[in-house]
Parts: sequence; C-alpha cells; structure tokens
Amino acid sequence: MIIKKRLVGQMEFPYAITTYTEGGQMRVACGTETAGGCICFDARSGEIVDRLWDGPGGTMTIRQISDGAFLATHRFFKRFQAQEAVVSALTRGESGAWERTEVLRLPYLHRFCILDVAGENWLLGGTLCGGKASFEDWSQPGGVYVGRVGRDVREPIEARCIYHGIRKNHGMYCGPFNGRQVAMVSGCEGAFEIVPPERPEGEWQVRQLLNTEISDIRVFDIDGDGKDELITIEGFHGDRLKVYREGAGGYELAYEYPIAFGHGLWCGNMLGRRTILIGYKNANGALVALRPRESGRLSMDVTVIDELEQTANIDVYESDGVFRIYAACSVGDILMYELTED
Repeated sequence: MIIKKRLVGQMEFPYAITTYTEGGQMRVACGTETAGGCICFDARSGEIVDRLWDGPGGTMTIRQISDGAFLATHRFFKRFQAQEAVVSALTRGESGAWERTEVLRLPYLHRFCILDVAGENWLLGGTLCGGKASFEDWSQPGGVYVGRVGRDVREPIEARCIYHGIRKNHGMYCGPFNGRQVAMVSGCEGAFEIVPPERPEGEWQVRQLLNTEISDIRVFDIDGDGKDELITIEGFHGDRLKVYREGAGGYELAYEYPIAFGHGLWCGNMLGRRTILIGYKNANGALVALRPRESGRLSMDVTVIDELEQTANIDVYESDGVFRIYAACSVGDILMYELTED
C-alpha cells in the first residue's frame, strides 16, 4: 500500500470532522473543540473552499441535513466545559454567507446523529453526564435525548429523554446493524442499541448489548461471515480496541489490540478489504489500519499509517481507486492521507 500524507489546514485542537456534498462536489468540514471556527476543504484537492462559522467553537459533531443546511454542537469545550452546550443550525443566507441559529440547549450534549422516523429527521443525542462539580466528578450520569428536526432546520428542537443512567456517555454510532437502521451509545455501563419507532408517536426501543466500560463503538461485519460485529474502544479513552462476535449467550470477545488513549474509530471497506481504522493519542500517537487476513477469521494484518499526530477523529472517502482518510489531530493538524495499492 502506498500512503501519501498531506497537510490540509491547522487550528487549535481540531476535533469534529465529516464529509459532505454541496452542489455535487465532495467536501470535508472540520471544527475545533476550543473557541474557534470550522473550515471546509475540497475532498480531492485539499484546498480550503469555505468556512461554516468563526465561533463559538466547542464542536463535537457536525451533520449535514441537506444541501446548504447543517446541524452542529457548540460550546462543548475541552476538559468537559459544556454546561452551555447547544445545537446550532447553519444555513446559507441571501448573501451566500452562513448564518447560525441556536435550536437546542442541552448541557453536556456530546454527540448526536440523525435518524429517519416516518420520513422525518429526528435528532438523537447523548449527554456525557448530568452535571459536574469538578473535572473528575462523574457522579451524575448522562442520558439519551430525541427530538424532531423541523423542515426548516432553524426551528427550535424540543428534546425529551428516552434513557438515563449512563456515566461518561461518550460513544455513538448511527447506521445499519444486522439489516436495520439503529443508533448505539456507550459509556461506563456498556453499549446500548436504540431502535427508532416506525411512527413519531411510537416508543424508542433501548437494549443493552455489552456491560463493560466503552468509550467509542462502531458496527461492521469485519470478518465477512454475514453478521455484524461490535468494535469498541475500552475503557474511557482507553487502552484496548476490541471486537465482539455474537454467540449463543450474547456478544463475546473475539479479538483485541493494544492502544493508548483511543479516540478516532472507523470501520468499513478500504481498497477492497474489510478494515478497522483506529487512532490514539498517547504512546506513539498512531493511526493504524487492521485488516483480516482471510474471510471468517480475525487474524489481522496491521499497517501503521502514521505516528505522532494524535488522531482525534476521522472520516473517509474513496473514489477512482484512491482511499482518502481525513484526520483531525490534537497536535493541531488537519490531514488527508491518500492510500492506493502498490
């Protein structure tokens, strides 16, 4: 595999990063977890083409709702300074400039995703905790909240709690899981699957899948056996990447790999092979690709893509035989890695 590394931009503590399309062009947005802005760059060239906002920053999540409309978290600052956390709507004004409207105030809202319920967009968000007296205080657990997103994304969102009692409620996945669209959240109490109702007035179903402390979680059929595995970082910003397979008694540990302050996690197909990408901040601060050597087994080929950049979050895009990894790195770099076969 040939790896080319490109510096796209720099900011203090880049954190949230996501791919999106505008006017048929693939782009990438990256925001900071400190006070500051969000830059957008072309997904192929790496050229900076736009800014979604200049402040306030504290951005854990960015989600495109439609061409010209985003939702993003703001005021969730480093060291869990998030009492004033909000969701902001970003829309293009008549002048073409982006306008920001706060649509939901939810203290300690860390991550959110968007789910379809009967053709409507619903926000599902997780609060890291219920409150903090100090940096080390985790006595007040967080919860899971849902609320309908208006057709005009600038409309206020009325959110309600559907589950409470998760400490260090940090991890979130949204996407397919064994044939249906779900969300998952994770924290000290484990991993929880959340299934949306068929109708807006229906009940959201919550099911616990694992009961060990989990910082981040993804879902993917990494071994190619036709059933999705759970891929986790354990414990909180932890030192183990783990893969769980479903067995007769529930999900059972099938593979683990040592890391240090794990944070960036992605799973999917990379250049035709099933892949886990894991970034961690301590030790050698590496970004690593793990790929099974053969179908049905979890003996992995390990490729170190880069070191010392302290990857916080990643997203990807593949086109024309080039697999691109976009990385927000705690050292201050926003990077694009272009991977091709030898």
